[in-house]
Amino acid sequence: MPPHTVPATWADVPTGSTAMASSRGASPAPSGLARSSSLAALTGKPSEPGTPPLTPEANEDHVVPRAPLLNKADLTHSAIPTLRFDPTNNEPPRAAGLARFAGRRVVSTGDLAGLARRRATLEVTAAAGAPTTLFATPERATPQSASPSQLSPSGSDASLFDATLLERWEDALSEGRFRYDVTGCPTKTLEGRFRFIMQLNLGRATNKRPTEFSADRVVQAFDGAKFNFTKAKQDELVFSFHPAMMRKSPSMADFASAHPAESAPNCVLINVSPIEYGHVLLVPRITECLPQRVTCDTLHLSLHMAAESANEHFRIGFNSLGAYATINHLHFQGYYMWQSFPVELAARQALFEAPGGVTVSHTLDYPVRLLVCTAHAPGSSLMALARVVAHMCERFEATNTPYNLLITESGRCVYVIPQRFSRAVAAGQVPADVQATGVNPAVFEIAGHMVLKRTEDYESMDEAAILRMLACATLSAADFNAHVAAFAAELA
Repeated sequence: MPPHTVPATWADVPTGSTAMASSRGASPAPSGLARSSSLAALTGKPSEPGTPPLTPEANEDHVVPRAPLLNKADLTHSAIPTLRFDPTNNEPPRAAGLARFAGRRVVSTGDLAGLARRRATLEVTAAAGAPTTLFATPERATPQSASPSQLSPSGSDASLFDATLLERWEDALSEGRFRYDVTGCPTKTLEGRFRFIMQLNLGRATNKRPTEFSADRVVQAFDGAKFNFTKAKQDELVFSFHPAMMRKSPSMADFASAHPAESAPNCVLINVSPIEYGHVLLVPRITECLPQRVTCDTLHLSLHMAAESANEHFRIGFNSLGAYATINHLHFQGYYMWQSFPVELAARQALFEAPGGVTVSHTLDYPVRLLVCTAHAPGSSLMALARVVAHMCERFEATNTPYNLLITESGRCVYVIPQRFSRAVAAGQVPADVQATGVNPAVFEIAGHMVLKRTEDYESMDEAAILRMLACATLSAADFNAHVAAFAAELA
């Protein structure tokens, strides 16, 4: 393996450690994570004399270089943070017995909003009623006076997935690994019929990576010469995420801070240009360099990720090429937001039942025409839901129709959103004032979380302006109904 100029490691403890934590039980996730910067911890080889320690930096534009995240040669020598889950716990009949975990929060709804805004300290209410300060540093300790259920993000009220992800994400925030501090972005709910959520994110406007491919084709081959996630930084890795049969009971998942890497790991990375609190990327089988296309197995993995969160505030999105994916390397995005997305509040009408107990509906009162696929019927499964949605995605790709997906309800609901905004721009059909905002409606914007790039838009944009923008994204009634008729014929 070639030497690294500035070594970094995925391991929080020396390689070979088998430190574990159990999921969804009373045991909290690991805390006080101390990151090693030694090359020996990553590769088993001694560090070069005089090698400087890893300096936390926000992005690759800084002068301090860091090693690439993953490549096949390094993986044979590496132990990386790994969260393993038992997929049978998210499927019937065992999932029915775990229904009490559905919708569990990291903390209360109100507290999560406050938590998203905290920076260096977190105030918790001690059991005796006295406030205690937790410092967001690698040396922070759990106050003896605090109730475990009050500790966030790693208290016992969280699933292992949430506790581990949020603690490591906050470590990345405190260590300056993001391009900007998203917790300082102002957010408000717009008064009106749909109650769109408005965020001013100047950092994303100026620092987000530009698109490196044309938007005219939904299916394009992977190009290793362009940016992809094997070129990300090692300290952007949160953990790898893998299914495994858990033989110990009642544990349903475990976390190891140093576990031998899979040959093609499913990697969860921080999004260095975040939209919201806890914003991460899921990159399935990262070293296989899959293009940005949904398949049944990769969608199934993302549904399990939502299920492992067991948190109603964690949603996962997908953007196809042409629907504002900016990197042609398969990835899903997820983040925590305490408000409901406006699309989640829209009324639905069932259209037909698909195989496996999956209900296909459409929204009745929303400015973008879309489908909603749910797996709530007895005996329905995440795999059945993945098959139905993947079939729809295949049709969109075959007809060169850009699309977005939004996964909610702990993986039991998927919003399927064909769109045409980039095509409308190319055809000169988007008004100049809409284009001037610089907003490209991807999955989260179409769902109602408007990420704005200009202060004047945040201060003055009203619901009518957003509706004009979304009207440029939605398919015509004729085109949408043609897709629905095809799906009904093929799936009903």
